[in-house]
Amino acid sequence: MTIRVGINGLGRIGRSVLRAIYEIEKYSEQIEVVAINGSLGAEQHAHLIKYDSVHGKFSGDIDFNESQNWISINGKKFSLYRERNPENIPWNVDVILECTGAFNKREEAIRHNAEKVIVSAPVPDADVTIVYGVNDDMLEKEHKVISAGSCTTNCLAPIVKVLHSGLGIKSGFMTTIHAYTNDQNILDGNHKDLRRARACGLSMVPTTTGAAKTIGSIIPELKGKLDGTAVRVPVSNVSMVDFTFTTDKKATVKEINEMFKDAALSSTSFQRVTLESNPVSATRMTSEGTRMTEGSPMSNVLSICTEPLVSIDFVHNPYSAIVDLTGTYVTGDICRVAAWYDNEWAFSLRMLDIALLSYSKV
Repeated sequence: MTIRVGINGLGRIGRSVLRAIYEIEKYSEQIEVVAINGSLGAEQHAHLIKYDSVHGKFSGDIDFNESQNWISINGKKFSLYRERNPENIPWNVDVILECTGAFNKREEAIRHNAEKVIVSAPVPDADVTIVYGVNDDMLEKEHKVISAGSCTTNCLAPIVKVLHSGLGIKSGFMTTIHAYTNDQNILDGNHKDLRRARACGLSMVPTTTGAAKTIGSIIPELKGKLDGTAVRVPVSNVSMVDFTFTTDKKATVKEINEMFKDAALSSTSFQRVTLESNPVSATRMTSEGTRMTEGSPMSNVLSICTEPLVSIDFVHNPYSAIVDLTGTYVTGDICRVAAWYDNEWAFSLRMLDIALLSYSKV
C-alpha cells in the first residue's frame, strides 16, 4: 500500500513532515510525495529543506528545477506549485497534509480535492480531531477533514489519558512553556496580540492556548474540566507541558510515575530518553536516532525521562510527550507532572501517523 500525498505549506511543520517521510523508513515505505504547494521558488524551498538551523542538515540528496517547478529527494521527483487557492492545485493525491495554518475551518480545508485532508491545527468544526495514540478509535472511514490538534495537545493528551485512566481527573490546569514560533516577531512590530508583537528573543511572552480545552473533544468525559495558558520563551524549539491536577483517588509520586512507566513500557518500541540516546546537545540526531518501531499507539507517542536534561536534549525527539519523572509532585490533593516535547518534529510525525491510519480506512 502506497499513499499518494500532497503537502500544502512548506513552513516549519511542512518541511518537517517532508523530511520525516524520507528520513524514517516507516513512512518512506508507505508514502509517496506527489506535490507540494508553497510560497517560494524551487531553489529556496530546496535550500531550506536541506539546511535547517534547528534540526541540522538533511542527509538525503536534493535537486530542483526552477523553470520546470519540481524538486527531487533521493531521486524521487515531485511537483512544486505556488497557488493560494486550493481549488487551483492539481493534486491528484489521496491525502493532503494541510500545513499552512491558514485553512483552519472545515469549509476552507475541504476545498482541497482529495479523499482526506489532515490539518496541522485545531479545526473547531472538523469531522474529527485525532491525537494519535489516544483516540484513534474515533476515526471513521467517512471522515474527510481531520484535525491533528496542535503540538501541545499531542503532548498533553497522552499524559491526561494515563492519569485519568488510573486516577480519575477531577480538574486540571496546564501551562505550556513554549518555544517561540513564526507567529511572533523577531523585533517589536505589528501583531493583534500585543504581547506577541514584542521581540520573541528578548522576553518571556505570556499568551493563550486552546490545547487544554481541546482535550474535551478527544476524551469527552473531561470536557469542561481542563484549561490552560502559555508562556513563549526565547528558545527556537522544544517546549514543556506543566500540568497541575486534582484526582478522584489519592496518589503518591511513586504511584503516578509507575503509571507512566507502565504506559511507556507497553511494547518494545519504548525508549527511555537519556543524554546518550538523544545526544543533540552535541550533535544532531541521525535518522537512526529517530527510528520508530511498531508497537501499541501509546508506547509510540509516550516516553519517560529520569536524567536531569534540558530542552535542547529533546530536539528531533520522535515522542509526543516525554514525561520528566523527576518533576512529579504531590502536595495534599494537588498533583503536578511535567513533560517535554519537540513541538516541530514529534507533531509532524503524528500527522504522518494519522495519514497512514486514515488511509487504512478508505
